[in-house]
Amino acid sequence: MNSAKMAAVTVLAVVLAAALAFLYYKTDIGQFRKQVQIASYLREMKDIDTRWEAELLRLRSESGPSSITTAHLADSLRRALRGLDEEVSASRMVSYSLPELKRAFTDKAELMEKYRSVAATAKERLETALVTVPDINKDLRQALLNYPRQRDRIGAFEQSLSRVQAEVLRFNLSPDATQIGRLEATLGALRQAELPTSPALGPLLQKFLSSVDEFYKTKYQEQQLYNRLSYITAGPRLDTLTSAFHRELEDSVQEKELFRTALITYAGVLLILLSHIGARLRQSYLEVAEANAALKEANEGLEQRVEERTQALSAALTSLEESQAMLVQSEKMSSLGQMVAGVAHEINTPLAYVKNSLESVEAQLNTMGGTLNETEKLLRMLREGADEQAFGKQFAAVTTQIAELRNAHTIEELPKLIRDGQYGIGQIAEIVSNLRDFSRLDRKKVDRFNVADGLDSTLSIAKHLLKSVEVKKQYGAIPAITCSPSQLNQVFLNLITNAAQATEGRSGEIRLITRAPDPDHVEIEVADNGKGIPADALPKIFDPFFTTKDVGKGTGLGLSIAYQIVEAHGGLITVDSKPGQGTRFVVRLPVHPPADTELT
Repeated sequence: MNSAKMAAVTVLAVVLAAALAFLYYKTDIGQFRKQVQIASYLREMKDIDTRWEAELLRLRSESGPSSITTAHLADSLRRALRGLDEEVSASRMVSYSLPELKRAFTDKAELMEKYRSVAATAKERLETALVTVPDINKDLRQALLNYPRQRDRIGAFEQSLSRVQAEVLRFNLSPDATQIGRLEATLGALRQAELPTSPALGPLLQKFLSSVDEFYKTKYQEQQLYNRLSYITAGPRLDTLTSAFHRELEDSVQEKELFRTALITYAGVLLILLSHIGARLRQSYLEVAEANAALKEANEGLEQRVEERTQALSAALTSLEESQAMLVQSEKMSSLGQMVAGVAHEINTPLAYVKNSLESVEAQLNTMGGTLNETEKLLRMLREGADEQAFGKQFAAVTTQIAELRNAHTIEELPKLIRDGQYGIGQIAEIVSNLRDFSRLDRKKVDRFNVADGLDSTLSIAKHLLKSVEVKKQYGAIPAITCSPSQLNQVFLNLITNAAQATEGRSGEIRLITRAPDPDHVEIEVADNGKGIPADALPKIFDPFFTTKDVGKGTGLGLSIAYQIVEAHGGLITVDSKPGQGTRFVVRLPVHPPADTELT
């Protein structure tokens, strides 16, 4: 019930706060400032359009030089359009119409620039043509003085030139297709007119005709640009948008005034509500103070009970840690027992070599000792000068024994028996050496360690488990690592032993792979083709006391200890297994363990 009441109060508070935020947002003048700025930009664009129209009329009438700076108008237009882009979120009407308006003004700005350039070129070429006419007339007057008989020809040429000049001026005022035809007709007549005799008239006439040709083509292009400018709707679009925006602005002002009134009313209601809540809170505070006093009194007795319970839990934790240490030690002793059993099994064979060799040598030495005694007796008889019959008899006995030794190949057998004994002793020495390398009892606990050497010594120790297993080695080029060699050998022994046991009753194969995936890590892979691990047991194999072996055949601590050893070295051990196909363990170790690891 209390939870439902608290939830209802929370929902009510959220609704009230949301309503207040909504009214405040609706009366915020930030949006209104943006709308005022939009109106300013629209007025500026209207001023730019008006000045463009004035410039266009001035260029058409050629009433004088322009008082408008083209670069200034372009900068003003870009600034206004950029400002509208930034403030467009404040007006739906402007947001809807702005793309078309921008396109119209951009097109008009480009056409105005082209029109200015073309109009200036046309004016320049017209002035060049008109300036050439007085020079031609002057030359014609001089020709009239020099050649009075050509008066008619000179008069006809002057009339053609005057008609061309008149048509040029008329085309400048009304550059349409009809005027172009008339102008081209007068130009054709002037070109066909017979030239008076004058050396300077030809070049002047050619200059005049060329200027007129360039003028009327440029003037016609100017007229086409003017017609295109007349069809651009930038101004009307702007007027329509401005009117619609002003109506939208008026509606926005009315709406904000309405929400401002609602905000004032809502604030008054909230003030009354808060006053009521404050009174209730004061009453609740007094009740909570009384409850706290009672709670403080109860806590004083509770602290004593908590302290007693804490002491009991600490004692239980200490006992649990001791039990865990004993279990870990038990697993280590179990591994040591398996290792000792394997070593004893491996030592029996070379010991048999040594025993058999020594027994054979002992038997041969007894025979050789008898022969030696008889030989010494023969030598003594020879020195003492014994009778010939006794000497011959002793000589025959010695000869017989030496022949028996020769026939038994005793002399040849002794070195072989000694070599067999030495081989057996060498095998025992090798096993002891492997055992020493495996346990690293003669070295410090943290050392530089060659992983391949550790795997090989582990294989030697576990040889009795691998008699029916084919071991395939794929040792890659990896650096030596800093670690506790005896601990890593314990990990290797556990993984190899598990792999050998998993392949019992089938054609067993174990793959040992080493590699360096990057300069800072090495990986050791132990894979088998055994029976695999069930999918439901795979997530739990590193848990303490969990085992898939039969009762009495495993403690469930081997993989758990291996996991702890690898983790203590700053590494990671992962497993991948498929029932009936085999299991693959991958041990990933750093070349240099992190500084905060504590290897023991």
